[in-house]
Amino acid sequence: MREEAGEATYAVNSRDLVETFTSIFKIAMETQENSHVVEAKFRNKHLVLEEPEFYALQHAVLGYSARDYIELMASNFAELRKLTNVQQDSPIVAAELQGLPEATRVVLEAFTLTLQRVFRFKFPNYFDLGEKRERPLPTELPIEAIAFNWTSYYPFFEARRPDGAQVILFTKHAWVNALGYMLVSRSAVASELVKRAKSLTLPDVAAIRQYRELVAGRLEQRIADLLSEAKFETRVNLKGFQDKDIPEIDVIGARTRRGITEIIVIEAKDIDMPLHKAGNLELSLQTLKRGAEQLNGRTIWVCQNWAGVLQMLNVKPSRRVVLTPLLVTRRYLAPNLIPNCAVVPLPMLELVLIRLSHHKLEAKDGLGPLPRTVLCATS
Repeated sequence: MREEAGEATYAVNSRDLVETFTSIFKIAMETQENSHVVEAKFRNKHLVLEEPEFYALQHAVLGYSARDYIELMASNFAELRKLTNVQQDSPIVAAELQGLPEATRVVLEAFTLTLQRVFRFKFPNYFDLGEKRERPLPTELPIEAIAFNWTSYYPFFEARRPDGAQVILFTKHAWVNALGYMLVSRSAVASELVKRAKSLTLPDVAAIRQYRELVAGRLEQRIADLLSEAKFETRVNLKGFQDKDIPEIDVIGARTRRGITEIIVIEAKDIDMPLHKAGNLELSLQTLKRGAEQLNGRTIWVCQNWAGVLQMLNVKPSRRVVLTPLLVTRRYLAPNLIPNCAVVPLPMLELVLIRLSHHKLEAKDGLGPLPRTVLCATS
């Protein structure tokens, strides 16, 4: 299954089966492991995981959201304990389903691993968004199922007590892990929900269609706010210049500091690298490469029109003008994914601006060198 999903290759060496992860799967694993470390340092200032539209989208399409799940399970399952009998024999927790309000049962069952779900889906995903199996069921189904960590998507197990009462079994680690990976995969999950919404007749369809624009707009504004804090004059979503249409620039900023005028051109991408679906890693990387190509086109335009851009931003040029293009992502991604392109996660943008303030193109922050173009240099 890992081979079919493009995650690994296999070869027999003597009597040993050797598993080799593909390079793109290594990138995804590095991204997911290190993103927690990077984002924890900046979470108080940048709530990069909190996008209210993500929960609103779920509620519009499904009738419930992960926020309902969080509220039930928070504070040692306090809300769940109010509604039903919860027993804990560390680390296993058991909660009875009988007598629960229907809305609560729906939320819990959406995150419950059942045999029917293993039969139904080839690859797991949140909210039953996984790829469906073709019939008949494969004879190697048990081996296929083991190849994926289903509890990252369905952290509860269905079970019955000896008296026949239906319960769910889980651990704190499992449900926290599932929530964490859902947020890591937010962009991909949201994309699948939007696709599902198109096939339904929903009252909030207009809001659903605006989801991407709202989230992308907030990311661009967050970037602009950081530039403004660093004394850059900024414009967001620049589409026209001197009464002419231009390649849309997500964020552009300029400042003069220590005798140097700096221009920053930013392409913003709301992207993550989920592990839940075959081909998704390649699609994520393609999106990133497309963003790098778009950034390159915007950079070329600014190089040709930098004097007018500074005038528009009301920044007086100094004798030395330099340009720095950045591809900024909402979440941390593995560094050096795109040659000659600085991919910077939003939580680390502030560090990059500090580097620019001290004219440090190299630093021990894992982001690699910053590309810069000298547009003007006079004595």
